[in-house]
Amino acid sequence: MIKVMAFMLIVIVDGEKIENPAWKFKSIYACNRFARAIESGDIAYSFRAASYQAKITAYCVPKQVLVNRENPEFQD
Repeated sequence: MIKVMAFMLIVIVDGEKIENPAWKFKSIYACNRFARAIESGDIAYSFRAASYQAKITAYCVPKQVLVNRENPEFQD
């Protein structure tokens, strides 16, 4: 196991914070893409402006995590 910097996806639905240790990304840009899609309810990638869903917030936070050197299991 090694300690690495990752970006964890945090989702808040109707005031309830939802965290999952599997929601970790190597890239802040990939994490933010997921956060933006969750907030806007996107079902397909597009360049159009999307309206955001009420009561759903998603964001990424940096965090040091322990990962398996052979299989780090990131989402990106």
